[in-house]
Amino acid sequence: MRNKGQSVIEAAFSQGLEATAQSLLERGADINLNRGMALEPALKAGAVRLPWTRRLESVDRTKAYWPWASEGGHQALVRTFLDKGVDIDGKDGDGRPLRIALRRGHEAIAVLLLERGANRNANGYEATALQEATRRGNKGIMRLLLDKRANANAQGGGWFAGTALDTAAEEGDLTIIQLLLDNGADINTPDGKALWKVCYRGDKAMVKLLIDKRARINGSAGYTPLVVASERRRNEIIQLLLDCGADINVDGGALHAASSLGRHEAIVRLLLANGAKVNIRGKSDTTALHMASYNGPEVIVRLLLDAGPEINAFNCFVRLLLAQGIEINARSQRGETAVLEAIGTGREAITALLLSEGANFDLNDRFDNFVWCKASKNGYKTIVESLLSNGPVSNAKLADWLGHTLHAASENGHKDIVQQLIINGANPNINDGSRGSSTLAAASATGHLAIVRLLLDNGAIELLLSRGANVDTQGGNNALCYACSEGHEEIVRLFLDKGADINARSSDDGPSALEVALAAGHTTVVRVLIGRGVDSNIRYPAIQSPEDGYSEKVQVLLDAIAMRHNR
Repeated sequence: MRNKGQSVIEAAFSQGLEATAQSLLERGADINLNRGMALEPALKAGAVRLPWTRRLESVDRTKAYWPWASEGGHQALVRTFLDKGVDIDGKDGDGRPLRIALRRGHEAIAVLLLERGANRNANGYEATALQEATRRGNKGIMRLLLDKRANANAQGGGWFAGTALDTAAEEGDLTIIQLLLDNGADINTPDGKALWKVCYRGDKAMVKLLIDKRARINGSAGYTPLVVASERRRNEIIQLLLDCGADINVDGGALHAASSLGRHEAIVRLLLANGAKVNIRGKSDTTALHMASYNGPEVIVRLLLDAGPEINAFNCFVRLLLAQGIEINARSQRGETAVLEAIGTGREAITALLLSEGANFDLNDRFDNFVWCKASKNGYKTIVESLLSNGPVSNAKLADWLGHTLHAASENGHKDIVQQLIINGANPNINDGSRGSSTLAAASATGHLAIVRLLLDNGAIELLLSRGANVDTQGGNNALCYACSEGHEEIVRLFLDKGADINARSSDDGPSALEVALAAGHTTVVRVLIGRGVDSNIRYPAIQSPEDGYSEKVQVLLDAIAMRHNR
């Protein structure tokens, strides 16, 4: 289908209908219509025939489009355009015709352009001609470019940053690397990454060749060849780099890299045996122990933890770091310690190990989250057990934090942890200072009936009976109101069975349980409250607002009252 504004000839070329386009041209179709827009697809397809070039309105008209003839692989047409005097390096002098010919493998066109004087070093924020030839492994064109004094160290632009030597290292052809080096390629350009690219590939012979050619072994601070080899578990290359003088402690990079990937125990051992310093700070002021405790993506950590016997290997290099005298409570730039990192991602065995080695567990993280709350919120039962077994709960600060930890476990539905904390002295009646809600209210709002029962069985009943049920007035609803607002009917019934004041308000001017249930549209809860004799006089302004569905809510209330009277 022809797009609006397209000429017929342009549409034919754009849709690859070469035979149709040829027929149109033979019948006199004007290729110059619409500013010659048919030229680009036609040239890309190599579909413009020599007899038709005389119809092109002017050389100027073809300047923007003729480089696509290189992509179409039409050598005779390229020659014709050159004879017409078009700019051999393209409209903007960016070398596009030569680079396109090389990218598409049209060697004869590339040779023609070079013989006619094409700029062999132009890149136009893309790859240079030498990079394109290197990527295709075309040694013949590479030699031709170098014979014509192509700059072996010319930098590509944009996504193609780097030199032809970097490209060769990435592609992994030893003979091409040697060809470039023999023709003056600088192995140590400021942005040069040839050595670490061959380290990444794991080609020991290439690494040795580049080192023999005096590649800067400690270049690219922060991401050195040794770091790359450590990440990729290239044991032989690591040893070769160390034997050749690689600095093992540049920014702590190598040990940090190996420690952040929990399956690299052998690499950690190798680095430590060669003098890696365990307490050296790396990026974000972290130590290797921070990296080992954090250990990268959680999915990988859980895979390791679920792997059974492999966990021993995972723990082993942490023990190895501890044996070297690492500062176990050192904080990173983000304020995290190793034990905080381990707890934050659920590394239960690592947490237990760090605590047994003296890690401080009476700490807050950078967001002022207490260690215990962090573990409790995420349901890390074994970590909570480790924390409880490593310190008394008698001091006031810790007892207070245990209450907040209980709040976090209750809110997130971790019944086993709630039980552990209560057994160890956590106060079920404590309020969460930041929101003014109780542990019971938190469990009620999130609908965790089993936890609500557990709390009530362990003393939280005081929250319902003392001062009516109106104990949570510091900034939120009481437990009954929370349950009503979220529509948790079973919890509402349980509270009422335990003697909660059905008419209590969350604060002096706050809504009642009935008003909260009405506002949230929980009709079953409204019926329960009416059936239990709640005061049905609605006075809370928000409930009475016409914009808030007033008539519908009144009808719900009236229906519930009528149902009660009809019993």
